[in-house]
Amino acid sequence: MEAWQQTFAHMKSQYMVKSIQRLEQIDTLIAALDQIPSDLDVMRQVMRHFHWLAGSGGIYDMPTITDVGGHGEKYCDDIINSKAIFQDVDRKHIRMLVETARKVLQGQAVDKEGAAPSADTIMTPIELDVILVEDDENNSRILTNLLELEGLLVRDHRSIFAAQRAIRERIPKGLIISLKVIDNTVFETVERLRSLPEGADTVVLLVEKMKGLADRTRAAFAGIDKIIDTSAPWPETINHFRRVIDSLRPQPYKVLSVEDDPDQSRYIRAVLESIGCTVESILDPTEFAPKLAAFNPDLLLLDIMLGELTGFDLALYVRQNKVFSSVPIIFLSTQTHIESKIHAHKLGAEEFLAKPVTRERLAAAVATKAERARRKKAEKKRDGITDVSNYSHWVQQLLMLPVKDERGVDRKLVMLVLDIDDFSRVNEGLGFAAGDMLLVSLATLLKSRLRNAVIGRHGPDSLAVVIEDLSEGDAVKLTKMLLDKFSSIEHKLDNGVGFYATCSAGIVPVPSHNFSVQGWIAATNILLDKAKDLGRSSIASPMGTNQTNKM
Repeated sequence: MEAWQQTFAHMKSQYMVKSIQRLEQIDTLIAALDQIPSDLDVMRQVMRHFHWLAGSGGIYDMPTITDVGGHGEKYCDDIINSKAIFQDVDRKHIRMLVETARKVLQGQAVDKEGAAPSADTIMTPIELDVILVEDDENNSRILTNLLELEGLLVRDHRSIFAAQRAIRERIPKGLIISLKVIDNTVFETVERLRSLPEGADTVVLLVEKMKGLADRTRAAFAGIDKIIDTSAPWPETINHFRRVIDSLRPQPYKVLSVEDDPDQSRYIRAVLESIGCTVESILDPTEFAPKLAAFNPDLLLLDIMLGELTGFDLALYVRQNKVFSSVPIIFLSTQTHIESKIHAHKLGAEEFLAKPVTRERLAAAVATKAERARRKKAEKKRDGITDVSNYSHWVQQLLMLPVKDERGVDRKLVMLVLDIDDFSRVNEGLGFAAGDMLLVSLATLLKSRLRNAVIGRHGPDSLAVVIEDLSEGDAVKLTKMLLDKFSSIEHKLDNGVGFYATCSAGIVPVPSHNFSVQGWIAATNILLDKAKDLGRSSIASPMGTNQTNKM
C-alpha cells in the first residue's frame, strides 16, 4: 500500500502541475474572447478545460476543484446555448473561478465569498472538530486528552455562551456539554445549532453531573442525541461518542473484484482502497457464489476471461439471483470487440472498461455506479413525499430493534403516531399539494427535533415514531411540545395564502409481556383513534387522554 501511496502522491503532484497549466490556458482563452467576444469555439475550449477539472478533482481529494470545474462548465455551456456575447461580467466570474482553483492548487486559503460551492483546500481538512463545554478545569483536561487520543480536534470552553460563539465561527461535528447547571439556555443553544444548514449533522452529548439534573423531555425536543451521567467511565463515554460520529459518516462502497491475474488484482485493490472502498478480491472464480453471499457487495467488478468460467457466466448467475439481481456490474477486460460489449450490456452491465484502465477512470466508474445503486436502494425504502422510511421499511426497522440493552435490561421505548387533523378537508378545500405540504412539514419537524428516533410514514395522514429513554409521562410531554410547535407553523400556498393545521397523537410504551411489533402498532392505533374522537390537538396514552391548547 505504501508503494501505491508513493505512486499516487507522484501522480497527484503531476496532476496539480497540469491543472495549473490548464488554468493558464483558460487565462489565454479569456484574453482571446476579449478580442472576439462572439467566438463560441473559444468558449467551447474554455468549457472543455472546466470539464476536465470537474471530472478529475475528486480523484485527488480536491472537491473544490471538482466544484469549480462543474460550475465553470455549466456557466460556459449556458453562454454557448444562448449564443450570448462574452461580456465583462462573464470575464469577472470566470476569472474568479480560475483564481479560486489556483489558490487551492497552490495550497492557499480560499475566500469563501469568492469560492465556488465548496471551499475545501488541499490542506488537511478538519473533519472531526468537537466543541467541549466543561466548567470544571480538571475534568476539561481529562476529557480533552481522551478526545484527542481518539483523533478529535477539541475546542474547549467553560460556558455555554462561549460555545455559542464557537458554533457561529464554525459548526462542529460534535458538541459535548458538561455543566453544573443545565438550563433553558443549553437547550436553546442546541435548537439554534439544529436550525443551521449543517447543524443537523452535529452529534450532541449532554453529560449529567448529577442524575436527574437534565429535563429529558426538553432535551429530546431540543435535538440532543444522548444524555449520560458521570457514573459511566469517561473512556467509555468518549468511545461511545466517537462511534456515534463515525456511524454518521457515509459507509465505504463494498466492491467484489474477480480477476485471475494476481498483479492486476492487487492493482485494482490498491486503486479502489485509495478512494476508500472496501474490496474483496477473488482469484478463483469458483469461489464467487459463497463470497458474493458473505460479502454482500455494492458493486461487482468482473474480468471476462477467467479460465473455464467467464465473467459473463458470473454475471448471468447474479442476474438470476433475486437477492443480488440489481447489483451493478462493471466489466474490466482486454476483450473490447463489439460483440463482447453487446453481450455485457445484455447481461445488464453498467459499464465496460478496457484494459489497461487508468486509476482515474476505474475510480470514477466504480464510485459513480456504486453511489447511483446505493441511492436507488435507499429510495425504495423512503416515502416519496416525506423522505422518511416508508411503512414497510419502518416496520422492518422495528423488527430489528432490540427491546433489551446489552445488560439484558428492558429498553425504555415509546411509540408515537401523529395524525394530521381534518386532513381530508385540507385536501378537498386547498388541494392535494396543501396536504403534501403538511406531511412534509410534520416530517421535517420530527427529523429536526428527535434524534436516534425511528421515524416512518404510518398512513395517508400520519407519521409514526419510536423513541428511546423516555417514560410514558415524558413521552406525553414531548408529544405535547411537538403538537404545539406544529400548530404554530404557518404553511403558505403558491398563491401566498397562509394556513395552520393541528395534529393528534396516540402513545404506547413498548409492551413488557407478549411483545410483537404488530401488536404494539395496533395498540397505538387504538389510542390514536381515542385521541381523534376527542377532537383536534388531542393525545391519548395508557395513562389517559388530554387535549393541548386548541387553535
